[in-house]
Amino acid sequence: MFKTILFCSLLLNAFSSVIEVNRENLTLENSFYFYAESEEEFDIEGLENFEILSSKEYCKKSDEDKNLICKVIHLKPKSIGDFHLKAEGSHNVVIHVFDSEPAPGCSIDISGVPSKVYAGEKFVLSYDLLSSREVAYAKFRPIKSQGIKVVHVEGDVDKCMRGFSKFNRFPIDKIIVYADEDKDIRIPSRTLDVEVLDTTYFHGHFRPGFVQSREIDIEIISLPEPDIEIVGKPNMEYSLNEDNGCVSIILTLYGNANLENVNSIYKSDDSFEVTEKSQHIEFISNGEYNAKKIFKIKIVPKLRNVVLPKREIKYFDTSKGTVGSLTLPEYFSEGTHINDQNSLWRLFSKGKGILWIVAITLLYLLIRYSIFGFYFNRGYRRAMIKIAKNTSYKECFAIFREAILKNKGLDISDQGIRSKFTKEISDKLSSILDEKENWKSLMLDILYKLK
Repeated sequence: MFKTILFCSLLLNAFSSVIEVNRENLTLENSFYFYAESEEEFDIEGLENFEILSSKEYCKKSDEDKNLICKVIHLKPKSIGDFHLKAEGSHNVVIHVFDSEPAPGCSIDISGVPSKVYAGEKFVLSYDLLSSREVAYAKFRPIKSQGIKVVHVEGDVDKCMRGFSKFNRFPIDKIIVYADEDKDIRIPSRTLDVEVLDTTYFHGHFRPGFVQSREIDIEIISLPEPDIEIVGKPNMEYSLNEDNGCVSIILTLYGNANLENVNSIYKSDDSFEVTEKSQHIEFISNGEYNAKKIFKIKIVPKLRNVVLPKREIKYFDTSKGTVGSLTLPEYFSEGTHINDQNSLWRLFSKGKGILWIVAITLLYLLIRYSIFGFYFNRGYRRAMIKIAKNTSYKECFAIFREAILKNKGLDISDQGIRSKFTKEISDKLSSILDEKENWKSLMLDILYKLK
């Protein structure tokens, strides 16, 4: 028992490097990926038999938290035959390269081919592999064609293929075709690389080959009217919200329709400013082309009481052959000038007028007090400075008297008023000075209290 466990342990640890390939059977037209990893630097043997299309090296952590050096190399065979690839401390991988021959017992069925298509219309083609043998791998080669936009919706299906060996029909690919010109188009033949079971020998093995699809000619019909933005059967969802004078709109267009040509909904002008963001999604549902386009629109008025005009999006219904339109309603917005966001008009329009009347009144009183109070206070300060610097009682009394008269708002140029109040002020000062002889300090105290 111990010997058996020891032997298995040695067998598992015999290879310090791990290598993998995504294909072992291929033709000269095919390529494959070689992957290797090891804890130490390593070289790869057998690369001289292949053309290196690309290579990448990086490091990663293993499950045991060890540092691993990883290499990924994209290779293409140079000649027919069996070739070995090996990393230091790894097992051999044998790559079998065959002649490029049609795969026996295989054909491609294309469904969804329309008899005619309108300019700008999008439609779906489905490619299925029909095979009387077990299939291990199937992948289309890239296609390029002018005037046709091909979008691969369903990617490589080689992983799914392995579980369908008992079936005769294998779904391979679906593409979206778009003719953007008013002229007939030809969808070229596509090449499908496959690996099918070769039953020539007693022990069957998978042999690479290819299957060619047919060309497709499609008639393109011009649209009946100009300025058509949507081709197909669109639907619309529309919501609008206004906040602080700004209008927010969410518009969703969806359905079996080409929405690519709907680039904008509103444009900025002298009365409002527009910001738009859009998201476009294409997908296949029940074998038909579908799309969804969501617009998020923000409109800020430049003038008050702006009218958002009615917007019509013209479309052509390909199933009925008729022209229709999706209508966005007219909207009246009591907006705010974009450069007048803090204006009194906006504050009054929001019901805050009374508060602002009170605030303006208080501000007026504050300004009035500051200006006029400063004027009178400035007179007292000047009088106090003159009295403090002067030593003559007679001159100081004259300065003091003029300051008092100004405080009462009397005309100091009127001789009668000056004489009358001179006696009153003099008598009051005399009665106080009997108790306090420092007349200068007394005058300054009185003026300071009046200030």
